[in-house]
Amino acid sequence: MAEQFVDITDEEFGPESRMDTLRRWFSGPPRWLFGTVTGVNAVLTLVVNSVPDGFFLLWLLTYKVWLGLVLAFAARLALTLATDGGLRGVLRDWARWAAVPAVATVAVVLVSTGAPLRAGLHLAKPTMTEFATDRDAREPAWIGPYPVERAERLDGGGARFLIKYAGFLDGSGFVYNPGGPPPRIGEDFYEHLHGPWYAWDESW
Repeated sequence: MAEQFVDITDEEFGPESRMDTLRRWFSGPPRWLFGTVTGVNAVLTLVVNSVPDGFFLLWLLTYKVWLGLVLAFAARLALTLATDGGLRGVLRDWARWAAVPAVATVAVVLVSTGAPLRAGLHLAKPTMTEFATDRDAREPAWIGPYPVERAERLDGGGARFLIKYAGFLDGSGFVYNPGGPPPRIGEDFYEHLHGPWYAWDESW
């Protein structure tokens, strides 16, 4: 059998070829994978902020992903400006370049206005009010989209709900108390949201 040899000095396998490959992969506007990761991380960021004090472990994940995305986006932009026609190359595909920061900006605006928390509370209200007002109702396993770690009724027709995995050192959840501010037990902290609804931080 005749042996075949590859000339490693061939231009196809040389340093210039490798640089061309790197440039194709890491320059130019963000592709579908980059956009997908950005979109998924934006959704997870909204989920993190849909409960009082957030889901800490999920927050940690989304924070690291955002950091990686920012660094990757900056590197891709710099490489594109340096090798793909400069600013004209970026402006040529401005919509694809703008999509990533636009998604991130929408997520930041929604979080800063408290929209995820209001949406989560709205979805959880029916189950919480049913448990608080119906003494025969069983402790719910879920309130809206949230798994419940513990639910307990309060004097005066209210109830409070600790959400699994929410908070950092202290657990957190929601309180429904139509009679006014909930009773403070230990060093628990409450923040009024609206009407009879409160955010709850359970202190150790």
